Amino acid sequence: VLTADQKILKLVEGQRQLTGALVKFRKPVVAALPGPAVGAGLSLALACDIRIGSKKAFFLSNYSKIGLTGDYGISWYLTNLLGPSKAKELMFCNHRIYADEAHKIGILNFLFTKNFESNLKNFLDNLLSQSQYALKLIKKNIDFAGNNNLKKTLKLEAKHLIMSSNSGEHK
Repeated sequence: VLTADQKILKLVEGQRQLTGALVKFRKPVVAALPGPAVGAGLSLALACDIRIGSKKAFFLSNYSKIGLTGDYGISWYLTNLLGPSKAKELMFCNHRIYADEAHKIGILNFLFTKNFESNLKNFLDNLLSQSQYALKLIKKNIDFAGNNNLKKTLKLEAKHLIMSSNSGEHK
């Protein structure tokens, strides 16, 4: 039988492995959401770099309704994406956020109301046509900028710009 501290450590490690893998993946991670993202599914979708939904998509935390508090970084992602007030609303009230509103408030980057699969394929084809090396460095720049000041960010951007300009993918 695990102690409370051991259970916490085990859960934190599992969350770090899964959410951390999405965050640390070197290329952009796209969540394709043709339907609901609820609870941990919402958390994992929020951990992705880009979220694309269909008209049938909706989002629901549902944690407080079932007596839980959230996991896989949902508190951090909602707060950083939407601000503390909206994050509390979504976590406290447990109402569904339908695709139109999710797109409006920034949970979804793109909303494809028709031909979801073909539009998703076109989006992914376009993303894959970009310089993969540049995308990797852009992702690093943006992730770094969120936790650092402008001076440090400018230094990293300059380093990555020189690196990408010397790559075989620079045109």
